[in-house]
Amino acid sequence: MNKCIAVLGMHRSGTSVVTKALEILGVNLGQNIIPVAGDNKKGFWEDSSIIELNDRILALAGMTWFSVSEYPFALLESEEGRALEKEALELISSRLNTYPLWGFKDPRCSRLLPFWQNIFAKLNITLSYLVVLRNPLDIAASLKKRNDFKLAMSQHLWLVHTFQNLKLFKNNEVCFVSFDDFLSTPEEHLQRFSRCFNLSIDETALTSFADDFISPDLRHSYSSNDDLMIRPGIFPFVQKLHLILSKIADSTTDLDMVLEHWDELEREYLATTHASLHEFCLHAHTRNVDVANIMGLLEKNTITLADQHKLIEFQVVKNDQLKNENDQLKNKNDQLKNENRQLKNKNNQLKNENRQLRKNFDLIRKSTTWQMTKPVRYIVTMLKKMGR
Repeated sequence: MNKCIAVLGMHRSGTSVVTKALEILGVNLGQNIIPVAGDNKKGFWEDSSIIELNDRILALAGMTWFSVSEYPFALLESEEGRALEKEALELISSRLNTYPLWGFKDPRCSRLLPFWQNIFAKLNITLSYLVVLRNPLDIAASLKKRNDFKLAMSQHLWLVHTFQNLKLFKNNEVCFVSFDDFLSTPEEHLQRFSRCFNLSIDETALTSFADDFISPDLRHSYSSNDDLMIRPGIFPFVQKLHLILSKIADSTTDLDMVLEHWDELEREYLATTHASLHEFCLHAHTRNVDVANIMGLLEKNTITLADQHKLIEFQVVKNDQLKNENDQLKNKNDQLKNENRQLKNKNNQLKNENRQLRKNFDLIRKSTTWQMTKPVRYIVTMLKKMGR
């Protein structure tokens, strides 16, 4: 029987290391894993096909992973949405045919969970959940460092990736884990995962994971619940929800007890997100004014650039014309050089002929015949003069 575990959690919440740990339980993460990066040197352990599909699902609504609004799932009833659903069905079928016990994670799934639940339901596959929790202060610090996100935006993103999923976990196999607690006692938490998902632990792999993979550099900041409660700028509902989830993770309370107060929690959630969205809208309006001014400057610069482009085109045409004229003059010059060379050769030839004629004439003048006929030539010359 096929089994699949989805690791869910907000970006920068420690889902990567928890996902890697699933291999100790015999869960295969597949071969289509994205490479490591500077902000996660031990790997993301995410299936690149899942990421690519999630990005296109978000793009259908004009959204990205950091969009602050909730996803409009009605869009998936469109032709484009149906095509994405078909791709997802084929992708999950392929993965589970290859790996009967398969696990995957992509934080985008946390805000697109209804889509993926529908996919697994159509395949008649039970989807189990491992939900990774981290103090929103530490998530915000990480997002500030990597993406320069404001504290308010990071909190809003944490809420839309976390809250609405709670009711979707009802009657499902789900396990909550604190990232900080997992790093402190990975063996203890893997035993809990084993009981939760009814899977066996590879003790050799567990020892190797605890000794070689777990390290202090997996956590760059640590904030306590007390830090969250006293930090200025934290939404009260973020404080409340994180404390509730922390109690679920340490088994002080359970999800069913929390869901009994769902209506009250949802009202607080909506009030918080609507207020923060209003602030984002005001900020966006200011940014739009700035953008309009920038666009005006860009338009002026574009006109200037267009004029400069026309001038450059004129200069290019002129340069081409001068180049053609220069080529013609060069050809003419080469032609004249050839003619001059021919005239020099002809002149040298005439000089040689003249030199030969002088030589022949000198030979004639020195000959005996020339000497003997001298009187005759003299008489002929005189007769010519007399005849004039």
